[in-house]
Amino acid sequence: MKTSKGSFYTISQLPGAVSGGVEIGDRVQAISDAIEVGDTSKVKLKFLDRSGEITLDDYCLQPLTRKEANEIDALEQVAGNIPIIYRDPRKLKTHPLNDRIYGADEPIADLLEKVKETGEIHPIIVNQNNEIVSGNRRQKVAIELSWKLVPVIVQKFADDFEEKEALLSYNASRDKTVEQITNETNEWIEIIKHKREKEPQKKGQRRERVRDLACQKSNQKPSSYHRSNSVLKRIEELKKEGEIEQAEKWKTKLNNNPTAAYKEYQEIKKQATQFSHPIGEICQISAGSNSELKAYQGLWGVVVSKNDILGDFMIYDTVLKNVNSFYLKSLNFNELDRKKAKKIMERLYAIGSQDKDAITTDMLQGISRRPNPELTVKEHKLLVTLETTLNEFKSA
Repeated sequence: MKTSKGSFYTISQLPGAVSGGVEIGDRVQAISDAIEVGDTSKVKLKFLDRSGEITLDDYCLQPLTRKEANEIDALEQVAGNIPIIYRDPRKLKTHPLNDRIYGADEPIADLLEKVKETGEIHPIIVNQNNEIVSGNRRQKVAIELSWKLVPVIVQKFADDFEEKEALLSYNASRDKTVEQITNETNEWIEIIKHKREKEPQKKGQRRERVRDLACQKSNQKPSSYHRSNSVLKRIEELKKEGEIEQAEKWKTKLNNNPTAAYKEYQEIKKQATQFSHPIGEICQISAGSNSELKAYQGLWGVVVSKNDILGDFMIYDTVLKNVNSFYLKSLNFNELDRKKAKKIMERLYAIGSQDKDAITTDMLQGISRRPNPELTVKEHKLLVTLETTLNEFKSA
């Protein structure tokens, strides 16, 4: 295996001659490049969890996982020449941003067992207010084990945004729920906006969307963010209304199946949407997932009455009652064309609502699938013929 200076490894095996408390599983950092000695390559290493150095054959080493390396690298970048001090873990405070993004209930069972085995814990990073920027789970483990002191690094930040960025970066490799990832994206959006305010856009400069940059930081697709953030807003609304139990149920739905949670959210949103089309508006039916409107997909018609939430919609042979405006797409006709289309629809409805003959229905549907304020010559003749036939039948 090729080793390089500065990289992190786990000792995976030991030659028989090695002694001095070295164990398989110890984590080390290479402080030299590999040097060929005979048939093997040897590398000088330092221990990460205690003082001391050792030289081993490189075949005894296993590279750390990306997650383990990221955690160590973050601590190394912060520590530098900053001294490690020791404080009572009970006196360290939870950072309010950590609770907002990741929640207060973080599982510690796996880390607890690891610390019990090793007796070691990575330094906890705090700000100048003694609030934890990295190491909430380590603090909880230390308290659970009744430790009186833990290693701490006090880090100074230029402003709240730099501190927020540090907290997010330290948590980059942790396992997260959909809710936590979406919370991270929202925080990255604020950070990136702040940076852009300090660096005005140059003339002719093209910038990537803030949301897309934030999604890159949190490793979340923009489309996934849109869906999950919509559901998160619903959860926050429920909390404000005092519906805590419902909010928790939605949170579980989001984390277990974000796509299904978003679909359910959409249905609720449709039901609560104010009816937006005025009476007389010419619209086309867009049924989407609404099974009751599927048969009318693509037909155009006219809004004939409405209340705050629902409206009645006239098509060629009936008036559909209590339709949500979400399913009606406005055709944006001007006033003159709207009046023409309305008259055409009233003529179609006068025939279709009385004459249920299959041939007549097919003819009226054909006209109703072509949203146009003007009839073709053929359509005009057809309509006149149907009207004449219906009048003759009535007078007979």
